[in-house]
Amino acid sequence: MTNLLSQHDCVLIAAAIAVLAAARYDVREFRIPNECSLLLLALYPLHLWLSPAAISIDMSILVAAAVFAGAFLIHFLGRFGGGDVKLLSVLALWAGPALAVDFLMVTALAGGVMAIVYMSRFRMTLACAFDAVGDTRTRDTILTEQLPYGLAIAAGGVAVLIRLSA
Repeated sequence: MTNLLSQHDCVLIAAAIAVLAAARYDVREFRIPNECSLLLLALYPLHLWLSPAAISIDMSILVAAAVFAGAFLIHFLGRFGGGDVKLLSVLALWAGPALAVDFLMVTALAGGVMAIVYMSRFRMTLACAFDAVGDTRTRDTILTEQLPYGLAIAAGGVAVLIRLSA
């Protein structure tokens, strides 16, 4: 009998849970808990150790630092929250140089889709659907002027984690 999941796959699943938890918190509270980013950072050495592919830690740190610098500038301009900066940076570390462009593209595209939904009439339909199932927090988030960008970052992060499992 063969194992269905490798140890590396288990690490990736744990990372995906942390990413999805960050997105959920951002959608419901416009806040990404530090614990989500710290868990991703703590899981990263296990990913390095168990990954079947070679990983350039130096280049991965460089990518994460560059993303942090850009995200911090956006935060300084008032467009990102601090949790967004931390989540984006730690996921850029996971993406490394091989997947950084894919990560940022998926994140940007997901953010664009969110912006379109927020500007459309579909926004009210979506808010009413969440209200109908009793999820008033998510309804209220949808009706605000802010975008919970952690959701877009999570889309990019999950895309990276899926690619890392292949």
